[in-house]
Amino acid sequence: MPLQQLVSDPAENVYAWPGDVLTLVQVPQTFSVLGATGRNAQLPFDAERISLGEALGKSQGLRDDLAKPEGVFLFRYESNAIVRALGQPIASTTSGGVSPIVYRFDLRDGKSYLLAQQFPVGDKDVIFVADAPAVRSYKFATLLSNITGAIITGLLVCQTGKC
Repeated sequence: MPLQQLVSDPAENVYAWPGDVLTLVQVPQTFSVLGATGRNAQLPFDAERISLGEALGKSQGLRDDLAKPEGVFLFRYESNAIVRALGQPIASTTSGGVSPIVYRFDLRDGKSYLLAQQFPVGDKDVIFVADAPAVRSYKFATLLSNITGAIITGLLVCQTGKC
């Protein structure tokens, strides 16, 4: 059981007797953040619980120049009971009574920020922030600028007679 649960619930507290063996194992909880955020990484929980808003903050938030605010997704495995309660189909290929599910958040809507502050992130969840539609054009323009910039610089150097 988690140590925090043992400490916070006196009913879970038990006395150790001579000869008892206590084993303390640290099992770090992590979540992954991918896509148009300031930091793509697998990040540790620094608290017993963490919200989606806090998780996005730990990843340095959405990139203003790349992110699609209405395209924030949280991927996780939920128990089949929760998936049924949400009215979603149960995956036929999974075992252990869980199914994959995706939650989508539209951060253009102010209410979603309040929800993100309350929505819990679980161990091994994956958060993905989609690229804005203009990102492809931006990346192409950057690539083109890198290529043509070197050519233009070369031509300018040659015009001054140092070629």
